[in-house]
Amino acid sequence: MPFLTTGPTVTCRILNGLEEFMATKGLDFAASAWALGIDPAQADNPDGFIDFAAVLDLFETAAHASNDDAFGLHFAEFCPLCPIGLYHFVIFNAPTLREALETRARFSKLVVSGYSVGFEIDDGIGYYKWDGPDLMGPRTQFLDYAVTLLVERVRIILDEQSWVPLRVDFHHKQPRSWEEFSRGLGKYLRFEQAATCVLFDANSLARKLPAANTVLYRDLKAIAEGIAGAPTGAESLANKIRQHLIKSLAYEKSSEASIANELGVSVRTLQRELAGAGLTFTQLVDDTRMRAAHQMLVETNLLLTEVAFLLGFSELSAFSRASRNWFGEPASSLRKRAKMTGFGT
Repeated sequence: MPFLTTGPTVTCRILNGLEEFMATKGLDFAASAWALGIDPAQADNPDGFIDFAAVLDLFETAAHASNDDAFGLHFAEFCPLCPIGLYHFVIFNAPTLREALETRARFSKLVVSGYSVGFEIDDGIGYYKWDGPDLMGPRTQFLDYAVTLLVERVRIILDEQSWVPLRVDFHHKQPRSWEEFSRGLGKYLRFEQAATCVLFDANSLARKLPAANTVLYRDLKAIAEGIAGAPTGAESLANKIRQHLIKSLAYEKSSEASIANELGVSVRTLQRELAGAGLTFTQLVDDTRMRAAHQMLVETNLLLTEVAFLLGFSELSAFSRASRNWFGEPASSLRKRAKMTGFGT
């Protein structure tokens, strides 16, 4: 088998809350997941990725078994805000709704691959579009989920539960329970359109987000740009592992086993491939942390406690010790020296 899975994947966080939601409909999440080749334990792995096609099938199977053709919509309403790491923090600290939507589309690759999302402005109207891969075929539940999740999260960041989009277009046919779509998404709905799209009026796009931290937004956006803009396809194994690590550091220190599982290989294969490059997994984790720490300290204004958190340190003192080991000086000294010399500006 190839070292890396080449098919489209989606973050394991998509499974967050699904077991509880399926239980409300009398469905067995674990049995359904296993039947489609999904390890149900992945629901507890916030930093992993799973086969996108299997997730599409899981949504469709659950919708059929529960006789609910609004399953995707109902699941998004049931669990509208599962944490999604850096992607989440950048979006929720954007200054305006327009910037939040632009950022959401720009960094969608941090949580899903092989699945195109775009946002554009035309004559003052914002268009947030989904262009699913060919593998999606007639399957509709995931897109219904994605549309509803976007609307629910806009309501959360605007702190206005009554907000509705200007219009919602769906590529698929009108479902039996279209009344549920109207209830959840507003009355301006169209089906069998060229693309699935949520439209935003100019006034909504210009609204300031009440919980935004513009300084944090700028700094986290710079970090996300570095990750999302990393080379794909021909990059080295070490860079592929670094991409997995940098997205997981804020939550837990990923193990060889978890990374090997995400890449679809055995731990022994992972170790052999790294050894061939003259590396060990421990060295790679430490080097990834060191690089990320240097970038955050030199190129951002994040508080030291925020940097420590994003790098996975439970205490600032532990981060300080690591900084001394990496750079021969405390993190605060490195930042002060960088600003004095103008380095990183």
